[in-house]
Amino acid sequence: MKTVFRLVKFLKPFAGEVLLSVTLGVAAIAAGVGLLGTSAYLISSAALHPSIAELQVAIVGVRFFGISRAGFRYAERLVSHSVNLRMVSSLRSWFFQQLERNAKIVETKKSGNLLDRVLLNLEILENFYVRVFSPYLVYAITIVGICLFVGKYSSRLGWILTGGLVITGVLLPWIAYFISKKNSNNLRIQHSKLTAEFVQFLEGLEDLAAFGSDQLTQENILTIGGEISSLQNRKNILNGFAYSLALLISNLTVLGLIWFSISQIEDRSLTGIMLAVIVQIGMASFEVANSLPAAAVQLTQSITAGELLLELEDRQKKLRLSIPSEITNDRIQNLRFEEVSYKNDDGDFSLRQISFELRPGKKIALVGPSGAGKSSLIALALKQRIPDEGRIFLGGMDILELPDTFVREQFGVLGVDDYLFNTSLRENLLLAKPSALDSELLEVIDKVGLSPWFGGLPQGLNTWLGNHGTAISGGEATRLILARVILENRGILLLDEPLTNLDVKIKDKIFGLFDETLPNASILLVTHDFYYMKDMDEILFLDKGEIVERGDHSSLMAKNGRYAKAYLLGKTTL
Repeated sequence: MKTVFRLVKFLKPFAGEVLLSVTLGVAAIAAGVGLLGTSAYLISSAALHPSIAELQVAIVGVRFFGISRAGFRYAERLVSHSVNLRMVSSLRSWFFQQLERNAKIVETKKSGNLLDRVLLNLEILENFYVRVFSPYLVYAITIVGICLFVGKYSSRLGWILTGGLVITGVLLPWIAYFISKKNSNNLRIQHSKLTAEFVQFLEGLEDLAAFGSDQLTQENILTIGGEISSLQNRKNILNGFAYSLALLISNLTVLGLIWFSISQIEDRSLTGIMLAVIVQIGMASFEVANSLPAAAVQLTQSITAGELLLELEDRQKKLRLSIPSEITNDRIQNLRFEEVSYKNDDGDFSLRQISFELRPGKKIALVGPSGAGKSSLIALALKQRIPDEGRIFLGGMDILELPDTFVREQFGVLGVDDYLFNTSLRENLLLAKPSALDSELLEVIDKVGLSPWFGGLPQGLNTWLGNHGTAISGGEATRLILARVILENRGILLLDEPLTNLDVKIKDKIFGLFDETLPNASILLVTHDFYYMKDMDEILFLDKGEIVERGDHSSLMAKNGRYAKAYLLGKTTL
């Protein structure tokens, strides 16, 4: 049940609405019980032919409870579904934050497995509040009031009704929970397999078809689908059986109320009219209890889905760290790696014994073939991954002792995957500095050399850039992303393949802007095309996760080693 308590924590921001939802749910059930009770009283009393005046209160009661029941139920559904959707939205945001913080885990997962967690598991948890959490709260509150009301007229009948409600709302769900637990776990495992296999099939369809393995993969998918169908049928049978048992218990309870009230009718301690009222109230009270066995089956699925979503947090506990008091408002410009090693999830080293220091104003380039570990090094610097060995210092402080957000706020990042959103020029720039005035935006546009381009925009800062910036050229998009970096005004720049797919002239202009607009920033450049190397203070040549050569451009060319050969080869392809 630990997973349930962790899921309930996501409801904490909506505590007021949860309370309102439960209150409305209790009111709806109470109105339904009141409707049947007053209806029974009205019909039974009318059979004795009293004056109409004696029936006025009951008539008004029937009208009131009939109208209020519909109103309370509508309001309860409105509030509870609002809470549920907002909870799922909060859970979705939390999950994507965990993906970012646990990149080492995520990168080893099949894309279909992650898709399964994002879509299917969250879809299951959409029912957590409405069909699991809220019904049990409403049940716990309503049965107390109903049983006390009946017990006021007859303690024996009150205990009979209590027993029936407890069996239906507690014992049956408990049995259904343990019977369905294994089936729910198997169902989730098979769903995860199906999603992973299907995505893998779509991604590798050409290769599978080329080697004649596509039919085999399709048969495997159909086999998993058949197993899911079988497990789903078992779940449906269990739901039907549980509901049937609940209905049987409710009917037996009503029969018990009638049977044990006979003696009280005979000794006149209970009137015939009140017998009708109690029986009808007893029948109405099971409205909230009969759905709980099915809710227990839903609970097993919610727990399984929750465990899969919460696994990322369990794998790597987030450190709740505070910013050290010695931190000043000055920009941090010093980054130091000391004997840092990082392993992939399969145990192979992606980086091994990496050491360097990026001092204020210094420029270091990380070069080497694809897969050398350059991007992993960037992720370590941003604390998106944690080193397996060694230490990383930012401004003289171990980044493991600093909050994730604080670490990332010290870097300006310009990479090949940077994104321009499908919104206006102003909104894209304000991502870097939400408080920036229009005058600041115009100034930074001028700094990156886009004033002539900006002057031709009919809507100025309100110009729409299109999906992923498709309405502008690649060079203009890169300059706008650089403008965001300038607005951030960070002390360290991480340039991860920033000028991929741009021609030489545009590269010259963009690199020149770094010196003009950010002359004092420390720069860590990750690239594979050996461009702009002559202006670097130090070059680290990485291969298979290790620094095989290091030095400035002149010294490395003089050594005529791997860097020199790769540089000359790269220059001939420019």
